Parts: sequence; C-alpha cells; structure tokens
Amino acid sequence: MPNLIPGSPVRLEEDSEARRSLPEVPFAVQDAFGAKAQVVLHRGRWSALAKRGGRHAFALFDGEGAKLSAVRTTVLFGQTLEVDAAARSLVIGGSGQLLYAVEPDARARCLGELPAPGRIESACWLPDGGVAFVLGSEIHVHRAAATGELEPALCFRPEMDEIYGLRCLPHPREREICVIAAAAERDAGLWAVSAAGQVHALARWDDLDLAEVRLCLDETGLRLMLPETATLAVGGGLSRVLGLAQSLRVLDSLPSVPSEPAPALVEGQTLAAPGAAEAKLEVTVAVAPDAKVAPALDRLGPLTAALIRMLRAGAERTTPDPEVLKLIRANMPVDLRAYVHAWAMYAPTNPTVYEFWAASPQPVTHGFIRELVGDSLQLGIFASGEPIVARRSGSSRCEVMMIEEEGIPCRYRGLEGFLADLQMRASELDDWTFELDAWQR
Repeated sequence: MPNLIPGSPVRLEEDSEARRSLPEVPFAVQDAFGAKAQVVLHRGRWSALAKRGGRHAFALFDGEGAKLSAVRTTVLFGQTLEVDAAARSLVIGGSGQLLYAVEPDARARCLGELPAPGRIESACWLPDGGVAFVLGSEIHVHRAAATGELEPALCFRPEMDEIYGLRCLPHPREREICVIAAAAERDAGLWAVSAAGQVHALARWDDLDLAEVRLCLDETGLRLMLPETATLAVGGGLSRVLGLAQSLRVLDSLPSVPSEPAPALVEGQTLAAPGAAEAKLEVTVAVAPDAKVAPALDRLGPLTAALIRMLRAGAERTTPDPEVLKLIRANMPVDLRAYVHAWAMYAPTNPTVYEFWAASPQPVTHGFIRELVGDSLQLGIFASGEPIVARRSGSSRCEVMMIEEEGIPCRYRGLEGFLADLQMRASELDDWTFELDAWQR
C-alpha cells in the first residue's frame, strides 16, 4: 500500500489483531432498529437510519429500544452518523442539503442549509465542533464560531473521483491542524488543514481493497463501526495510519493543495424531539429464513454433536417455539445455533451433562452478568447455581462462560471446550458415567 505523496512519512499498516476485539451487535440493537436499517456504533452509542416510507429516519438506541428523531433523509450511503464529544450525532438531512446535530434526547439542531441546489454526500465533525463535508468534487470546511454556529473556512478539491466516507483522524495537534481522511473502495487520501487555512496532501492511495472510513461488523454491510483511532478500513479489516506526527513536523515540505473560501450555509430550522408516540420505531422481528434448518452435526465437535443428539431425542414440538426460534441469527456460530435450534424444535426433558443442567436458551437480562460478558444467551445452570452463558465472539465460534460465585467468568472456547471440561471433571470421580458417552458415534 505505497503512499503516492512524495516525501510523506504517512503509511498504512494492517492491524491483524483488530478483528478479534471488535464489538458485537447486541440482539437488542438489531431488534430495535430492524434488519434493514443502517446501524452505526461510535463512542459507545448506537444509532441508525431506519426506512420510513421513501426516506430514512434517524434513530438512537437508548439502552432499551429505538427512539426516532424528526430528521428524515434520502442520503444513506455516505452517512457516517458520527458522534462528537458532546454526544451529538451528525446527520445529513433532507435530500442532502441540510446538516443536523442530533442530541441524545432526539432534538435536532440544524447546523445549516446549502444556499443553492446541491447534495452533501458525506460529513464529519472537526475537533473544534466544526464540520467538513463533501459537496460535488470538493471538501468544504466550516469551523465552529464562539457562538456555536458554523463559519465557512475553505473548500478544496481532493482529486478523487468519488468519496464514500469522510472522517477527521485523531493526532496530538488536532486543535491546530485537522487531518481529514476520505475513502472510496480503491481510493483513499489524507489532507492536513491548518487553522490558518492552508491545505497539504499527506497521503494518497489508489490501489486499496474496499477502503472505507467505517468498518463493517458483520456480513450484512449494514452494521458499521467508526473506530476512534487513526485507522482506515481496508479489505474488511483495520489498517493503522502511521507517521501522522512526523508528517505534521515536515508539513511545509509536503505538496500544498489550492483552496478557496467556502460559501456560507444559510440558517435552517431546528426540529424538536418527537413525542412518545411519534418517537417509537415499530419493528417486527422476523425469524431468519433458514432458522428451522437443522445444522449439520459433522460441522460440530464430537462432544457438541453428542449434546445436540441428546437434545434432539426429546419430543418433537408440534410447532417450533417462536421465542426460541427468533434467537437464531444469520451470523450465529454453528455450535450455538445448533443448541438454540434443538430447543426450538424439540422439548428435551431435564437434560443433564455431569453437573450442567441444560435449559431452553434465553437472552441474558441481568445487569451484572451483561457487564461481565456482554450480549449473551443463558444455556442453563451448574448444579451449584452458577449460570452458564454463551457469548458470541465472532461469526465462526461462540465463547461459553460459567459465572462463578465470586462474579468471575470462567471462559471456554465454544460448547466443545465447555463440554470437554465437564468430561474431565466427571473422569476424576469414581464410578461416574459421562452422559454424552451414549450419544457419541
């Protein structure tokens, strides 16, 4: 990934460990916004653009459900829904001619409206509370005045055919100089904009793989995250932007970019937060189309496959349990999916493996457990009362945990790891038969 700007120390370096630490999209968030919404995580806050008629409504997640604002937009693709330090979300409204700062209570303050026909394609916050946005082939920079209003600063041409996303990257001197990043599939670039109004090119790449300022959290392409570090998403993973501090020390030696004064925005109308009835986003949680399909046992470990055979030996339900069936998600790890599927389709009678008392899976709602393990499903309890939960830790596997009496989670690699521990415990006892032995083939 060579930087095309001569003399610039800025470079991209793949972060191979980033995928392992990515957050999950909680079931509650998915269910609140619906499967078709574009959902973004930034600064610990979930927000979304949910389809409403022919447009999209901006909505926030308040910890329990979705709360609609009055902002409507036809701009979907370039929206980053970035959150500033004051917890305000930046949203492009209308047909792309409006900029809104949406407060956590859903009140939407209009930051300005384009004075002439045009469409803002993407926008980002600046460290001082200003905004940069893409208009046509230009990037416009508006600084924050002492009153909080936006003041036009400058606009420049980034020499990119298209821009799908815009971000301001963090660095030690961001109050003096903002570093604006733009990306569009194979192209990406960085520009330094000083408080004095000078623009320098820091980096250009033209042969990247799926470059973006946002990172997809799953295969849908609709659940995204804005990293809070100096990174770009490349090839489905994160790449660190290195050399920013060094580049700012030699800024005068890097190519300058011509700029001109940006036109002022005109005042727009602030939108009040909707009332309780209007703010409610009604979403029907649909069962995954293939939820009733039984996962193949040959994709499971031997102990996990034995457990699933034990569960499937229960009486087949006349109709699947709808509350359990809807827990199955498209990206659910196969071992967890097999467990949930078995309980949805069959009615096992008090299945027990050593001292694990299996039960129909339920979403974990206990605040203390959620703080420890995040979004998870409870699979049953240990004989001494400790809950056994499964936490999704990626699209290929789950993480099973036993919450010990002291509140310490004991972690296992998937159901297979948990069952192997049970097998080991049972083998240490005299005259103990391990229940899964009868179900192994």
